[in-house]
Amino acid sequence: MGNIIKNNSEGDNKNNNSSKAFFSIDAAQSAGAIPIDVKKIKCDFLSFPAFKWICGPLGIGILYINKKTMNEIEPIFVGSGTATIQEEKEESNNKNTEKIKYCKYPEKYHATFRNYPGLAGLESSLRYLLRIGISNIYSKNRKLAKIFRDEIINIKDIVIHEAIEEEMRSSMICFSFTKNNNIKTKTIVEKLQENGIILVEREIGNRKIVRASPHFYNSEEEILKTANEIKYLNSRI
Repeated sequence: MGNIIKNNSEGDNKNNNSSKAFFSIDAAQSAGAIPIDVKKIKCDFLSFPAFKWICGPLGIGILYINKKTMNEIEPIFVGSGTATIQEEKEESNNKNTEKIKYCKYPEKYHATFRNYPGLAGLESSLRYLLRIGISNIYSKNRKLAKIFRDEIINIKDIVIHEAIEEEMRSSMICFSFTKNNNIKTKTIVEKLQENGIILVEREIGNRKIVRASPHFYNSEEEILKTANEIKYLNSRI
């Protein structure tokens, strides 16, 4: 999902009415599941947490900032690792004044301590995924998603919420029901969890949906088992 962030600045406009829009992407449901090339996207910012498709620990994530953009923004918070204090002598009154000199990025934006255990876990996850290859993960995920989609698409009352174009689909499959939707989504998610199958209940607008997110570590047998459980539960609700 892309977001536009406006940054008001004086620039060359004396009336201070000029502004710049930054292009920011929330890649929480993308990074680790599909190939991403920030140079092709030409975004200013891209961020994602480690605990989703990256398979890393909680409490840490990654923020990408375009170098040109990074030089145009200043930190909101200043900490011990962010900058140093330098004394400069003013010629007008021959007095020393203190000025902040920012460190080079990324230290410039590190206002507090690092989450070193989280960093170690994140690095291990990234190395693991990169050894497998993001393109290989993407292909495997789409294969699993297709198996699941083909199994549930003919279930009575099910509606799948996704793009019409095959190339625009991700490996996440979201679905709801035409009848008794709120009861069915809640009950099916709860019953599946009792059997060790983790799907989640989410919303599209005001409509409750069930979301399945198969990843490369899932097997085809697990996907078929999940679909069969949904068929069984749907027939009894």
